[in-house]
Amino acid sequence: MAVSPQAGGRWLRCPLIVSCVVTVMLTVGLAVASESRAVAPPPPSRFQNRGLAIVNGGVLWSDEGTLFLEGARWGIRPLGASEEDSWSASASAVALGSGSASVLPRRLSALPQPPRLSGGGCTWWEPAGVSVVQDDLIAGGECQEVTEHPVREPLYIRDLRGGRWKVLRWFARGSLTTLAAEGPLLAIGAQHPDRRMTVSILDLDTGEVQASFEIPVGSLVFASPQRLVLEISDGEAERRPRVSLHLFSTNGQHLGNLGVATEPLLSGTHILAYENGTIYVRSFTGGARRPVVGFNAPARNLQAFAFRWPELVVSETTSEPLLPSEVSCWGSSYGPPSKPFLATFDLARNKPFDAPPAPVKVESARRLSCLREEGPVPP
Repeated sequence: MAVSPQAGGRWLRCPLIVSCVVTVMLTVGLAVASESRAVAPPPPSRFQNRGLAIVNGGVLWSDEGTLFLEGARWGIRPLGASEEDSWSASASAVALGSGSASVLPRRLSALPQPPRLSGGGCTWWEPAGVSVVQDDLIAGGECQEVTEHPVREPLYIRDLRGGRWKVLRWFARGSLTTLAAEGPLLAIGAQHPDRRMTVSILDLDTGEVQASFEIPVGSLVFASPQRLVLEISDGEAERRPRVSLHLFSTNGQHLGNLGVATEPLLSGTHILAYENGTIYVRSFTGGARRPVVGFNAPARNLQAFAFRWPELVVSETTSEPLLPSEVSCWGSSYGPPSKPFLATFDLARNKPFDAPPAPVKVESARRLSCLREEGPVPP
């Protein structure tokens, strides 16, 4: 993947953005009562989308089995082998499951496994479902050797700068639903059988629980240190499900509905969504959504995008129209796609919409001979 000098004149530069995720340093041992199905914690960071992530000083992306860090300070730096998009990143660190990780810009290195942990009806727990929160890993527990029906499970934490695996908190078996992080605050959602969940807001600097309240079950995202967004899926088994967005204060007060979006990314009180070939952004405070950049494959094809207010980074390919003499009988009107490249947009600047290229249809210069030689257009 290379950076091309095209795509609207907005190019990858060194982003200077303050991270909104947090270094977790506290170990707590509390149980939460519930009997719902186990759910692995999703990544607290929402700055990534299909193998692309904005980090301090650059962008992380994977290509042909290798994870790369790209930025003005270090150019393009390979960090190590990666299986497709199976990695999690914060603004300052990255992990490939619980097997290897690094604090950027260092290369990936193997992580020692924690000592065998027993308890809660299991004689051997291992970390699973790893998420990166600043310089720490947070992982759910997976029972490897059951002695009785497990009644609770651990939530692991490990400092990537040299700490050991610890138990951040014990949960009743299957109660953990969602995590979110912002500064020193960690929001933990634990599900109840009645499709509601208890959200606990922990101040990780002091170890205190700042608030505890009940809301419907969904995924949590911090909009600011004082605001949480609850995402509730429409429940349809679609490839790109739509979710309704609800704004809460961090003491549980419902502040309003933010509408419905398809696979939204949230950062800095803004919502980013990709619909019908166009990326849109809008503010929590109201107003119409604003189109940012459009795509029209194969002329301009979107592969991935990442959002970290005010920066949007997209990975795309482009294809040039062919001359009539270059078009085969029933082949494409476009040439082969370029290598993927990165383009960046500063969303704080209200620049004109970067419209998609107009579609092109070029007929073969040998159209009559095509009809005689190959017959009608294949289905």
